[in-house]
Amino acid sequence: MAKVRTDKKGRKLDKGEYQNPDGRYFYIYTDINGKQCRAYSWRLKDTDKVPKGKKCDKSLYALEAEIKSELQKGIDTTKAKKLTVDDLFDKFLEIRKLRESTETNYRYMYEKFIQPTFGKRKAKEIKKSHIAKFYKSLIDDKKLKPNTIENIHTLLRPILQVGVDDDTLVKNYSIAAYNEIRNGYKDYWDFNTVKKSSFTKDQQEAFMNYVRENQEQYDGWYNILVAFLGTGCRVSELVGLTWDDVDFNNNTILINHQVQYGKAKDSGKFEKRIVPPKTKAGLRPIAMPKKVRAALLNEKERQMKQALFSHDVISGTRWKQVTENNRKKIVEESVTLSDFIFLNRFGCVQLPHNTNRAFERIRRDYNNYEIDLANKEHREPIEMPHFSNHILRHTFITRACEAGGDIDVISEMSGHSDTSTTRNIYNEIQQGRREKAVTDLESKMLIG
Repeated sequence: MAKVRTDKKGRKLDKGEYQNPDGRYFYIYTDINGKQCRAYSWRLKDTDKVPKGKKCDKSLYALEAEIKSELQKGIDTTKAKKLTVDDLFDKFLEIRKLRESTETNYRYMYEKFIQPTFGKRKAKEIKKSHIAKFYKSLIDDKKLKPNTIENIHTLLRPILQVGVDDDTLVKNYSIAAYNEIRNGYKDYWDFNTVKKSSFTKDQQEAFMNYVRENQEQYDGWYNILVAFLGTGCRVSELVGLTWDDVDFNNNTILINHQVQYGKAKDSGKFEKRIVPPKTKAGLRPIAMPKKVRAALLNEKERQMKQALFSHDVISGTRWKQVTENNRKKIVEESVTLSDFIFLNRFGCVQLPHNTNRAFERIRRDYNNYEIDLANKEHREPIEMPHFSNHILRHTFITRACEAGGDIDVISEMSGHSDTSTTRNIYNEIQQGRREKAVTDLESKMLIG
């Protein structure tokens, strides 16, 4: 009969359980790859006291239960022991094959928000409570808006999912944690969520009249606003325009690249790069409205008067349409560009965060002016809500849809890869019209 093995306290040790002479317990098991592994603990049971000066970790029984559960689910326990969230992020980037601009944005988001909390931590140790606490701190401590938290979650969720898909994590707890925080902060979420709302016609007219009449105060910003509202370009496309992209003879603007600002993969330094538009549909000529043409000529004249010249020389790639075997195709070509149109006072390319800051300053000035004027004229003020670069693009599409423009044409002008985005904006307009029609009808009907 086999001898019953016991620990120093006389307690029975089951198969795979052992105790070293120094009192430390260990459990021997075979992982899913057939490799023999060991798990160590200073305690056999959860109720055991940790020897003085030793680390308080999980008991051997707890480790056994966890290992057996992971093995049953096909989890690679050897990999899972060492895997950090940084490792998962690197693998996420490797398998996703993202566009350079998207990867730059993801790296920035990860390094700024996720990495400081989770980067070096073992991925298998991160539970729902840890992620919920993280999301909670983004609200309570960092005062981030729901849209930003949603963007962070949209990145953290697929990063952790890589571990689940590779059988190194049991579960992706980020989804449940995110939903818990949303429900717990429902009022905050509903109040602070920024919806992509276009300017009303009254807002757009009043705001642009104000900026036009105060052009000297807002040096060059009127011209940029006109270009935004008249072309519907993405901000990175607009600030990346060079004078060579504008054909004044045929009144067209060619969009084939954008300027991206972020941390370079090779050097780790922040730099400007030329990258292709978001999708191949982004390669497009845009008809230049008369007001946009006038604004660009006005910008050229303004810069000449101020002896302001483009100093940036930026390299990268852009889309180019070529013909091979009588077939048109879009390829990526290397370029080095200069002579950019929209410049700051140092002759450098305007960057998206700079335009957002300037627009916020102008919006604040306009609202103060408008409220004062409305009080004098005894009317309600036409105030401007907070808006970003993207709202200007959204407003262009809205005005085009309101004017009865063809959905396919508007989508093509906007550089959308399909018409669904444009159609959603159109449907919002139609819904608004229906609601207004019902309200007007109710006011004229004697119901009850």
